[in-house]
Amino acid sequence: MEISSNDAAFLKKAITSNSVVLFLGAGFSADAQNLGGEKLPVGSGFAKKLWALLKYTGEYDDTELPTLYEAALKRAKPTELKALLENC
Repeated sequence: MEISSNDAAFLKKAITSNSVVLFLGAGFSADAQNLGGEKLPVGSGFAKKLWALLKYTGEYDDTELPTLYEAALKRAKPTELKALLENC
């Protein structure tokens, strides 16, 4: 893909003035790995980890990830949530 000289100049100016916003698609981090070399849990995989952190009884019931994260922000110990986020 070629970028016109006008667009290149505009981007250079925007980058040097720290006014660039980068939008990425959902698949951008699909191959990302944690410090242990494992793929990062996404969607229901991460929701299951939050379910366990919150010590809910029974099997994960397909509660949506945003709902579980909101519950974790309110109910989990901040140090435990931070550790989960850092070590996933």
